[in-house]
Amino acid sequence: MGAFWGHADMGIFFMALGLWWLYNIFRDYFMSGCDLNIFRSRISYGLPCKPRIPIEIIMKLLFIGGVILFEFSTSGLHFISKDGNFRNIIYLQHLTMFGIFFIHALVDLMEWIDAPVPRGSAALTGAFAFGWTALSMYYHVKVGNREQVDVLLHTMPNYVIYMLLASFLYEHYHGYKGILAPTVRAFSSLFLGTWFIQEGWVLFVHDRFPGGEKNPEWDLADERNAHFIPVAFGCHLLVDFIIVAILYVVLYFVYIPKSRLACLRLWQKWRPLKTSDEDENECLLLGNDDKEDMFV
Repeated sequence: MGAFWGHADMGIFFMALGLWWLYNIFRDYFMSGCDLNIFRSRISYGLPCKPRIPIEIIMKLLFIGGVILFEFSTSGLHFISKDGNFRNIIYLQHLTMFGIFFIHALVDLMEWIDAPVPRGSAALTGAFAFGWTALSMYYHVKVGNREQVDVLLHTMPNYVIYMLLASFLYEHYHGYKGILAPTVRAFSSLFLGTWFIQEGWVLFVHDRFPGGEKNPEWDLADERNAHFIPVAFGCHLLVDFIIVAILYVVLYFVYIPKSRLACLRLWQKWRPLKTSDEDENECLLLGNDDKEDMFV
């Protein structure tokens, strides 16, 4: 991950995971009729057309497994030099992070196939994986003399990670009832994705692959740049919240048919004046919709 594209890959992964969770959470919520007595969230979701296929778990195993293999090849598994000193420790730190995420995906798969593992193991390992990610990022910049911008980039997202961790545990201990906790989990993952890309954009050059050189356009010790990072953090929160709200509204209209009828009636009320033929056609359309509602 010590390059722009390493951060971008992880960012895209967490963004995709967050959007995937949001889609499935909102879809199931609306298909349950917005009834919290019926709605249940899940740690992972299957293929929409084939729900028994654990597509999310498969993708997590493939992606994280690929990242682990890349870290192996980059480090060469040489963590001690010939004179007995540590080397390539950053790769070893990354391997511990991705290794726990890989274990989480395996445990999630075992729960999916009803293997004899304790119920809630997937939620616990997921919380554990994100918790260690937060601690790892904190101590990554805590040790040594790191510039202010670098420290802020690595420590500020930890507050969101802790929310994600808490949502994992809250969902499990409350029987996966309610929509707020899973939405917080999905939002936090989406935020981590956008923030990882921001982090890589500031720290490394992004006009070449893999972008491992330091970005000369950013002075990481400049106090003005350090003040900008919290502003960027707030902008990410705002933009990601807007994305969640838009997705919620879109899926509401997709999965709640009566909402489309309400919009049509609202348009009928406030639309510009039309010809009598157009009025007659829309009245027929609304009449058909009303008849269909009588049989729902």
